Parts: sequence; structure tokens; C-alpha cells
Amino acid sequence: MDRVGNQTPTVSVVLPYTETRGQEAVDLNDPSENTMMERQAALMYDIMAVDPEDLRDFRISS
Repeated sequence: MDRVGNQTPTVSVVLPYTETRGQEAVDLNDPSENTMMERQAALMYDIMAVDPEDLRDFRISS
């Protein structure tokens, strides 16, 4: 099945953050047989942002 259209989002609205656990999530996924696409790995950095108290803080807004 061919994909139609652009698979990479053209608009991204992300609140600013200074720390992320994105690389940790990508590293944990690497040994699995389901490798992340580049765009999925990039989203992990935004999704896994943490606040100063080291709590998960999902910062993707709609």
C-alpha cells in the first residue's frame, strides 16, 4: 500500500522545554524489532519533556 501525502507533520506547536527523556525512550526502543522512524524519534523528545521537579510533562498542545 502506497502512502499518500506528506507523512511528516508540516506544523508543530510545542511548548518550550529544557530537559527531555526522549533519548532514553529511543534507546529503550532500539533493541526491539520495531525501530522508530526518524519523525517518531523526533516526537519522543517533545513527548518525554520533563519539568524542573523531574515529573513527566506532556508538552504537545493542540
